[in-house]
Order: sequence, then C-alpha cells, then structure tokens
Amino acid sequence: MEVFKGLQLSTYCDFFEAATSYLSTFEMRLFVYICWSLWKNRNKAIFEACSKKEEMIFNGAVHLSEEYGDLMRRESNIVIEKASKWSHPPVGKFKLNVDAAYIPDTGVGGIGAVIRMRKGK
Repeated sequence: MEVFKGLQLSTYCDFFEAATSYLSTFEMRLFVYICWSLWKNRNKAIFEACSKKEEMIFNGAVHLSEEYGDLMRRESNIVIEKASKWSHPPVGKFKLNVDAAYIPDTGVGGIGAVIRMRKGK
C-alpha cells in the first residue's frame, strides 16, 4: 500500500499502529476483516483441507465490513464503556480475559477471549 511506503515497520505491532494512524475508519475495519478472513481461510485449509479463492475471501471481508458499518449506523443507542485497566496475574499464573456483546433486537452477538502471562504476552 502506498500509505506505508518509507515507514520502518519491523513488527506486526508497528504495522498495526501505522494502519490505525493512516487508514480511515472504513479502511481500518476492512483491513481487520481481511486479516480475520485470511486467518479463517488458513485454518480451513489446514484443518479441513479446503480453502476459498482470494477473490471470495476479499469479497466476503467487504461484505462483513459493510454489514457491520450498516449495523453501527442503525444502532445509535449502543453504549461503549471505557475499558478498565488490565492488571497482571501472579507469578507462574495466567489470566483469562473474556468479553461478550449481544444485541437482542437483531439477535447478533459475539464473544472474545485473551489468555496472558505476567508480562501481558
């Protein structure tokens, strides 16, 4: 992408930080959906021995991104709470953080989880 030319991007974190700085909201949302779609397709290829063509992956990501954008425009009463600060677990332990959201009117929901060690990795 032209926007990233000349930038020193040595890690995925550097690339993601640059993406959030230079891409529009729509482009960033599409970027995230493309990454997720590629990861999902990779898993299907490895575990189910089937995968989609690149055009189908991209078109699916565009569809998901547009669908999410439409949902957010319609749901103007969605409340986004400020996240609390993460605290590390005791030495030798792991911490599981989970979150979920559900919109009763549409029946749409999602869940996510992250497992971290003391240093946050």
